[in-house]
Amino acid sequence: MKKILLVDDEIEELKILALSLDCKEINAEIITASSGEEALSIIEKEGISLLITDVHMPGMNGMELILAASAIVPDLAFIVMTAFPTAEIKRDALLGGCLRFIEKPYDIELLRGSVIEALTEQKGFTGTMAGIELSDMIQLNCLSCNTVALKIRDGKKSGMIFFDSGNIVHAIAGDIEGEEAFYRIMAFGGGNIESRRNVRPPVLSIEKSYVGLLLEASRRKDETASRAVTQPEEKELPQAGIFRALAKVAGYIGAAILHRNGVLLAEEKNGNSIDLNSGGTVIADLFRLASQTTTENGLEKCDSIVLESTDGTLATRSAGSKGEFLLVALVAPDCNPTLMQIKMASLAPQIRAN
Repeated sequence: MKKILLVDDEIEELKILALSLDCKEINAEIITASSGEEALSIIEKEGISLLITDVHMPGMNGMELILAASAIVPDLAFIVMTAFPTAEIKRDALLGGCLRFIEKPYDIELLRGSVIEALTEQKGFTGTMAGIELSDMIQLNCLSCNTVALKIRDGKKSGMIFFDSGNIVHAIAGDIEGEEAFYRIMAFGGGNIESRRNVRPPVLSIEKSYVGLLLEASRRKDETASRAVTQPEEKELPQAGIFRALAKVAGYIGAAILHRNGVLLAEEKNGNSIDLNSGGTVIADLFRLASQTTTENGLEKCDSIVLESTDGTLATRSAGSKGEFLLVALVAPDCNPTLMQIKMASLAPQIRAN
């Protein structure tokens, strides 16, 4: 039989809560504690499956208890209850591992439903960023239209990214929320990724598309790396290295570097499926028209265009320190071109004139 630990410094409320949850539907052993310190002692001795705690308690508060309990039992499920909900409390609860939040006075049927869900829910995907890229997990959830929360831990740093029907709608990293929190998480050097299904965000703070978010994260990462480079300019990634990097992306057919006027400067292709000797000028003209159209309509400067056909997807991106080049790549029709766009965004600033 599973065990539920209830923690509240209000003894009468604790008794009522214990009686309310001692039912056939839940079918679990109910254990109580009146302080965070007492609860930790129980957690160390008993095989607790679910911890339900109040936030505001003397001594060790609910948030401190959650963090300490997570260190003892990493898979422990949590429900947080408080009569004084704030955005800060909700954020700390989420980062501490709690994905359920009940406000007092609670509805007993709603609470019972949350308890049953917590006890029966299977842990989602848990992986390491050494074995799977966070950007891959993000795209998988977006393309699958999932409603999930990804929890990422990198040493002492942690963050969460929330998805609603495949859209990234919220992110938390420390005391930062929204887009900036997303970019901070994407800059983590490694760590663990945990996925929890059907988790709703506390607020909606992000409207940008996932492609736009990933491209901006890639640009920031490259910008940070460029500032850290101390080698002479001639040792930067050559054109051949750029093509090799693009070739690692699934569906890669070929790539080329054009001058902004359409003159072909370098090219690599698998077979004869791409020919930019004659088409470079057309691509350059299309890019120029796209840039002109966006600026005339009050939009930001165009950085890339994507052309889709039955033979594949042709992605073109402004490249070079001043946008004096165009980086072009062709992706097979049955492959997602987003990964190629992200890789191109990171490589484009590295292109230099010979």
